[in-house]
Amino acid sequence: MTAPTTLVLLPGLDGSLELAQPFVRAAAQHFSVRTVAYDIEPDQSQVGLAQRIAGQLPSDQPFVLVGESFGGPIALRLAAAAPKGLQAVVLVNSFLRVPVGWAQARALAALAPALRRPPAWVVRKLMVGNDASDVLVSSVQRAFAAQSNAVLQARLQALARCDETQSYLRCMAPMFYLRSRADRLLPERALSLLEYLRPGLVVEHIDAPHLLLQARPEAALACLRGWLLEDKGRA
Repeated sequence: MTAPTTLVLLPGLDGSLELAQPFVRAAAQHFSVRTVAYDIEPDQSQVGLAQRIAGQLPSDQPFVLVGESFGGPIALRLAAAAPKGLQAVVLVNSFLRVPVGWAQARALAALAPALRRPPAWVVRKLMVGNDASDVLVSSVQRAFAAQSNAVLQARLQALARCDETQSYLRCMAPMFYLRSRADRLLPERALSLLEYLRPGLVVEHIDAPHLLLQARPEAALACLRGWLLEDKGRA
């Protein structure tokens, strides 16, 4: 019997396991899911995190890297090394480089204290949508509050310097992109760059906010499963 595909989920800026749970629960009937929590080492760059995560990838079974937002560039760096067993890469509302001007990017690190204590209305407006449950909003607040100012600042600084264009171009694995139509954090030009550099990129749009895997886990899973089945059929 062929071993089931494992989804290796690389989370967003919070870097925690908590926000992965809605998608993990939805996916558990069809996949083995391994969520990677980011460590709190001083180096929170995509390069440093990828180096430390590489040893946690499955070594004896096929797997798919799923990079959510901040986790997308890390997934691309890992995929560019063509690890054994890698079947595909899925990017969820992610990017190659931060889609703002350099001056704005440098200012991102100053947002760390505010990011640890976002009010509910900000979480709804920018991350999970106005129709999100109080439970989901509280989960987002807890996930960010659990990170120190220093760690969040280091990740925001890494975000400002991020550019994984070369990793993207080197990646030979099949790739799929899930894009939220109601994303208020990531502008459309982030996806446009990926499509320009990889004209064959398969993109699926979903009516959802930025935190797609949390707000619409079943819809995200359905799209991902459908694409994987089609891709295996073409192989």
